[in-house]
Amino acid sequence: MAIFDGKNLKGSIGNLVFSQHGKITIVKSKPGVGGVRQTEATKKSASIFGKYISPFAKQIRMAFSSLHQGFYDGAMINRMNSAISTIVYQHIQTDNNFSFNQNSFKRLEGFDFNLGSPLDKSLLLTPIVNYHEDGIEVSLPSFSISKNIRFPRNTTLCTLQVNVALFNMKQRSTFCYPIESILIERYANVFDGISLTYDFPEGNLAIIGVALLFSESKSRIQHSPNGKLFHPAGIVSTGFRV
Repeated sequence: MAIFDGKNLKGSIGNLVFSQHGKITIVKSKPGVGGVRQTEATKKSASIFGKYISPFAKQIRMAFSSLHQGFYDGAMINRMNSAISTIVYQHIQTDNNFSFNQNSFKRLEGFDFNLGSPLDKSLLLTPIVNYHEDGIEVSLPSFSISKNIRFPRNTTLCTLQVNVALFNMKQRSTFCYPIESILIERYANVFDGISLTYDFPEGNLAIIGVALLFSESKSRIQHSPNGKLFHPAGIVSTGFRV
């Protein structure tokens, strides 16, 4: 029922709803009444998004929650959904099964959790990742610290974190290895290099993420520029073992 208050109608009549916004009266159709009918293609697309795309994107975000610490930009979730959507539609079959291969998830490489502080602007080299039947090897070769890590002003320490997550695509399960934290001192001149190894079972997708945490000194770790506006963290490598 609609009520006329002497100037405007408020309420509803039939399929129409009247509302007042300042001096303007807005008329809308009731939700679900006379709305647009979804085509079969639209329904299928919505089903794929709800069944595969959104849950898997969330699975990845949760697996790297300790890496990005919630310091991501406002569009990150949509960007992740978009990347996963492209991958899903590239590899889904008519029977709703998937035909993933070793390079199926390369689109995720270079994904930044915070576009305000891209990882490659602070870490000027990319970890070397090798995938083989015996496992995964993540290596950082020896490098000049001053030439390859950009320290924010008034910071002298960098904790480079490596996060390796395995996703069993059939079981839709996740396994995360403990995060490796590598301490790098600004004025140490040269980083000697390090190599990390991980198991890599069949049927798993491996995603490797890296983040940089900066601080003033060992005794003042809490004084860090990392936060919502600055947090270099992203995906550096992916591999799928058939």
